[in-house]
Formats: sequence, C-alpha cells, structure tokens
Amino acid sequence: MSLPDILFITPSMPSPLGTGSMLRAAMTLEALRKRFRVHVLNFNVWSWGSGRPSFMLNRAASYAELPNTQGEVDTAALLERFFPGIEFVAIHTFKLVMARVAVGILASMKGARPYLVLDLDDDEWVRSRRMLERMEQDNDAQAAKRGRADETQLRMLEKMMAPRFNAICLAGIQDCSVVQARYPRVPVHHLPNAIDIPDNSAVGAPSEGDNRAANILFVGALYYLPNADGICHFVEQVLPAVHRMAGAPIALRIVGADPLRRVTELAGNPSVTVHANVSSVAPFYEQASLCIVPLRVGSGTRIKILEAFSYRRPVVSTHLGAEGLAVKDGEHLILADEPEAMARACATLLSDHTMRDQMVGSAYEWVFRNHTVANVEAALDSIYRPVLA
Repeated sequence: MSLPDILFITPSMPSPLGTGSMLRAAMTLEALRKRFRVHVLNFNVWSWGSGRPSFMLNRAASYAELPNTQGEVDTAALLERFFPGIEFVAIHTFKLVMARVAVGILASMKGARPYLVLDLDDDEWVRSRRMLERMEQDNDAQAAKRGRADETQLRMLEKMMAPRFNAICLAGIQDCSVVQARYPRVPVHHLPNAIDIPDNSAVGAPSEGDNRAANILFVGALYYLPNADGICHFVEQVLPAVHRMAGAPIALRIVGADPLRRVTELAGNPSVTVHANVSSVAPFYEQASLCIVPLRVGSGTRIKILEAFSYRRPVVSTHLGAEGLAVKDGEHLILADEPEAMARACATLLSDHTMRDQMVGSAYEWVFRNHTVANVEAALDSIYRPVLA
C-alpha cells in the first residue's frame, strides 16, 4: 500500500550538517517519511553551503528548489511545474516566513482541502521583542527603528496566517502554551528538536595534557544577532575571568556559518579562533573540553545544547540559552547569567572531572530519552492523527 503524499515547504535545505533550521528541517523530513511520501519545496531563504545533499535526496519523493523571492509566487504554475497530478493530503510548512506560500498553494489546489500544519519553531514575537530591547540597551537607534518596523510586520503576518492552519507546532513547551493562548481555536503541539546521536564509542574524553590548552567551544549561526551578541559578550566580559580562575591555558573556538564582522574580529584575541562554514562540527565537539551557550537574547530551544549533550560534553549556559528545554541546573548543565558566575562555572567544569563526568552522563541519558527522531515521530503521529486515522 502506497503512502499518502505530503508537501513540505521549507526556507532552508534539510541537512543534518547545517544550521539549526536546516537540522530541524532534516529531522522533520526523516520522521515524516515514515508516514508519507514527502515532496520538498525549498525556497532557500536561509542558505548555507551549496548543492543538493544526499541526506535530503535519499528521503524525499521529489525535490524542488526556488531562489528566495520577495515578490508574489505563482503557485498554480509552481504546482504544475514541479508536482503535476499529485494530490497532497497535507502541507507541512516550516517557519512563518513560508506561511503565505502555503496559503497560496492551497488556493491553487483542486479537490479535497489538504491538512495544514505550521511549524513556527519558536515564538517569533518573543524573539523580536527581546532583540529590540537589546538594540535599545545598546543605544543603536537605527537598528531599533528597523526592529520596531519588523516586529509590527511580524505580528501582522502571524495574526493573518496562523488561524488558517489546522495545527501549529513549536520546539519549546513554554512557547506552546503562549501561542495556544494567542490562538485558542487552533490546536498547538510540542514538536521537539532532535539530533542524530553520534556513535559515542568513538567519542571519548578530550585529551588534556599539562601543556595543552583546554578547549572551550561555541557553535552557532554567526550571522544571527543573538549568537553574535552572546559570544562577543563572553569574550569581552567572561573569558578574562575564566583565564584568571582556571590558572591554565584556555583556547576558545567559535564555529559557525557566515560570521558577522564583529565576530570575525574576536580572533584578534590570542586565545580565540573563529572557524567559519566548516563541513562538520563533529571534530570540534570531539576536541572540546567544555561547551558554552552565553545567549542574552533570542527564543526557542538550542540545538547546540542537544549536540553537546550527545557528544558527552559539559555545558555552561545562561538561563535564556537553555530556555524551552526541561533541563536541571547542576544535574544536566550549569546555568549562570552574570559574567563572574559564568566564568566560575566554566573554571569548575574544566577542573572538576568527577563533577563533569556525572553531569555529562546525566545529560546524555536525558537527550537520548527526549530528543531523538523517535520523539519527533511520536509528536508528528499526534499532529497528523486526523490524516493518518
């Protein structure tokens, strides 16, 4: 018996080796294909890297990639060109930015109305408000002016689009409650982020000889303001105190896509290196002694924390950086917001190997229970029950 057809609309290439959005798209594709024939429509709004990776091509029934466009999309022509004759039972739309495309495609379809699911990923209202507050605190009047305009447009778009969908999902449980209150007539579901758990038989403790610097690692999209703000703040306000408290050589590695100039300039610090657009983050996790998530703005859940847990690496994060994850301070990671407290947490985990081993063991078990593809499959079974029943 053949599987029903679903259209997966995404602003980024599904890939387990890319940014957080690319990874969430990849894990969603991996789970959806167990229940549907998945046809991927990628508008390449957020691109990183190039080509058509085998991961996506080996899982999608068909694939179409269109350049990012700010204008109207001829959805009728799009359907005829890329998906002729296919009767979709559902449309899975990833990110609010793609909602108008989904609604346009719906209007161009003939026959039974497909089931519409909107994966917001995170609460963009919260994220835009926090970023605006950061701009105002930094006395960046021009950026704040743009931020206020963007926030207004974002709220209008969500209010117009969200009620048209049959279901909404988000990565964070707290975000689900907030969005459900905003749209009480649309069921809101928790769709957790997930990662491929690496073969931990090949991932041991990092080697740290007497003359070897301890490697602190930060991973994230370096063009993204919350990541850039967080790591710049860490280098300027926290790292000097870590050097002082640790009493040993410290090396900070910053890894991610398309770094902003202010991030690239951090490499002027002799203990900091910036690695842009790497093909794989795995070697950096394997060599890391400690992972940091020093975010001060943003929303959603941090895939970088899940990755660090899966590689059995200890994590120090701000409370906001761990927001949306049901982790416990002192059991799975250490949470600290002020520079001195964060530096102390880093120094402690670099020196106390017993505490570090206990923490990474608990964290690995937690991520294995809660954030694998199996968890995504279970959530999608619930979301798509009206279609699959």
